[in-house]
Amino acid sequence: MTNDNTTRKKANAVFFAAVMVLSVVAAGFAAPAAAAVTSASAGDVAIGQDSTVQTVTVDSDTAGAKITIDVSAAVSAGAAPQSVSATSPGDDTIDNATYFSSNNTVVVQTTDGSDTNTNVSVDITHDTTDLSAAAGVSYTVGDGSTTMSPTFDAVEPGVQDVSVTSGADLAEEDSPVTQTQAVDIGVPNDGDNQVTVDISEALAAGVQIDDAATDITASSLPTGVSLDQVSLNADDETITFNVSDSSADGTSHNGTFNLDIDFNTSDVSSDNRVEHVFTDDFSNEETSEFKTLEETSTTIGQGDADTEAFSGEVIRLEGFTAGSATEIAIFEFDQDASNNQGTRVDTVSTAPGTEFNYDTDNLGGGEYVFRFDDGSSTDRVNVTLLDLGLEAELVDEQVQTDETIEFDANSNDPQGAYTAELFEADADVDEDSPVDTVTGTFDGAGQVTDSFEAPSETGNYTVVVTHDATDITAQTGEVQVSEAGEGELALPEGSTTVAQGDIANITVEFTETSTGTVVVGDLEDTNYQANITVEDGSGDGEVNLLFNTYAAGGAGSGALVDVANDDD
Repeated sequence: MTNDNTTRKKANAVFFAAVMVLSVVAAGFAAPAAAAVTSASAGDVAIGQDSTVQTVTVDSDTAGAKITIDVSAAVSAGAAPQSVSATSPGDDTIDNATYFSSNNTVVVQTTDGSDTNTNVSVDITHDTTDLSAAAGVSYTVGDGSTTMSPTFDAVEPGVQDVSVTSGADLAEEDSPVTQTQAVDIGVPNDGDNQVTVDISEALAAGVQIDDAATDITASSLPTGVSLDQVSLNADDETITFNVSDSSADGTSHNGTFNLDIDFNTSDVSSDNRVEHVFTDDFSNEETSEFKTLEETSTTIGQGDADTEAFSGEVIRLEGFTAGSATEIAIFEFDQDASNNQGTRVDTVSTAPGTEFNYDTDNLGGGEYVFRFDDGSSTDRVNVTLLDLGLEAELVDEQVQTDETIEFDANSNDPQGAYTAELFEADADVDEDSPVDTVTGTFDGAGQVTDSFEAPSETGNYTVVVTHDATDITAQTGEVQVSEAGEGELALPEGSTTVAQGDIANITVEFTETSTGTVVVGDLEDTNYQANITVEDGSGDGEVNLLFNTYAAGGAGSGALVDVANDDD
């Protein structure tokens, strides 16, 4: 019994030892790792396309995995998958790639190569006509063991927004001024888009593009986007360029790039709202706004001391710091009112930009308070608008083609420069070219008399005088220019008799002319002849010619001829 017991105990000990050994061996082996999707991504897709390709990439550490892509979220949002194809960037073999519309799932079956992983790139062709723009659309990607949920954006194609980020105030300058437009754009996969920029308003304001090849450039393009075929179309007053997908990565692209235009503003006119209109192949239309600013002689900015200007001139108003629009309220000056702000008479804003050309013709002469306010700071400047008193008047209202058109002008700016222009009476003096131009300065009393040679073409004309510093103008009435008659001279007394050696006073009358020739003697008959040119400098229609008969005889040293009136 004891032996038996002993035998059993030994046997049991052996059995338990074996169990313990097996347990130790089993503990030395770890279970194999579960297969898993290690990465997945989905490219953005452009909406509104009847056919556009989206690429989904999947990596799994399972050899020969069956990859599934649940596209239900895209279908629910309005996309309609049409077809699929797949390739492997590794050494996997693609057995088949199929889209099952019954459960909105793409299935890609692979056979492993040599790397024990599965790497696939799946191109899904969608009809996105009914797809709306959305961010963070999610797919569920699996390999039979685990899943991942890559997201993508459904993006609007084409130009989505434009704004002027630099050069919102295109001021008159001798050197080119660069304007930067920030253009927000979407580009479909493997797509392109021609963008047209209507710049007609800018050209009408006097800005020019001298050389499209160098003056129109693009920078900071989104990854995968290229821009080319830039052209300036003078007849259409447009800029065109092509934006395209240059990546071939199976994804749409969206982002913002800078369109830089170097404008020649040397002949710009003031316009406080100018628009560029962007259109494209996707029927988008976006507008950016800016201003053009002609040079002014007076600039008033926040923080300035009391200022004077002439009533009727355009003045430059400068707001607060760059990037901040300033509201400028104008009040009649009232000594008894708070901050001297009497009745408000006008309000303007520098937006877009920080400057504004203001026509004081809206106000009239007097004292005003200009209040500058950008929402965080306020400042005031007292401005006195003086009367320039510019006037212009014709000396004669009827002249002939061989005469001059004279005018008088005066102003309250002694020594100030002026420009006088002669226009046909029915001309648009703001748009049409003048017939003739003269320039000069007012005298110390602010007065001047100036003239034009009368045009050879008969008709009615008018004179416009511009005060150069302020561009304030004054216009005369009309002068009638008629054809000059045949000029002639006459001796109303017929003949003049004097004793030899005396001075003969010969009266010469002028008709339709102010100059002529008086002939004394006849070389053939008397062997003496004097040809004397006379001019009616005084304008009274006659000249009293003094002829020295003593000098004519060759004796003495006195002058042969003279005139009684020093103006002749």
